[in-house]
Amino acid sequence: MIAANEMIQAFLKKKRNAVFIDVFHKMLKEDGTPMDDIFIEDKLHMNKKGYSIWQKEIAPYLLK
Repeated sequence: MIAANEMIQAFLKKKRNAVFIDVFHKMLKEDGTPMDDIFIEDKLHMNKKGYSIWQKEIAPYLLK
């Protein structure tokens, strides 16, 4: 996932009007593992807290 994010970020640097927003690191605990309380029972789909993290990180870019 880290390698994929790095490749996406490098690709987007070459594009006009595009930016990479790192939500990945905001979803991790101090030990580098995913937060347990941001997903529903299937551990795949996010719950309200998970989407709140995304909203906080993405909103400033949408308001520009």
